[in-house]
Amino acid sequence: MKREDAVALAIAVGGPLMAGQLVALPCIPEITNWYTKIRKPKWTPPNWLFGVSWPVLYTAQGVASWLVWKIKGPERKLPLALYGAQLILNLIWQPLMFKAHRPDAALVDAVAMLGMSAAATVAMTRAVEGGKTKGAVAGLMSPYVAWIAFATALTAKIAKDNPNAHKIEDFSAKGIPQPKALKGVAEKLAASVPK
Repeated sequence: MKREDAVALAIAVGGPLMAGQLVALPCIPEITNWYTKIRKPKWTPPNWLFGVSWPVLYTAQGVASWLVWKIKGPERKLPLALYGAQLILNLIWQPLMFKAHRPDAALVDAVAMLGMSAAATVAMTRAVEGGKTKGAVAGLMSPYVAWIAFATALTAKIAKDNPNAHKIEDFSAKGIPQPKALKGVAEKLAASVPK
């Protein structure tokens, strides 16, 4: 692999990973506090699954974007622009949901992200010339689009079931201690679960 290609691959993968982490870190207090207080459907995945899946999905789509970048012609402009637009929509979702406590606004973003990620996947797949690379781009992007479709459905259900989610207090984010009655409850529950 040429040095230029290696650097481009590192940027294509590292950029989304780093941006995803920078956006996610400030949201952790709300995920562990506010998000636990809102109504969620039974089919909501455990929180740890999101932490495991996003680095894999960001890496896969980063590699796909690198494969398109390697085309070196004008036919890569539209697919990479769509890819960049969907990545921006992706990065906006967490602050809307967890910092602003607005599942309704996050849903609008999720629907746009789903459409943009599907369009990016189609454009990226069409841009690469046949063979293994075309299959690789589709294979790398498709799990991401499927995850976004699931996340959009989950966001829609949460938005529907929590029309006043923005009014639910997040005491930890405001530096307000939890009521004494709640202190130690999580530890007691964890200790009571058989190992």
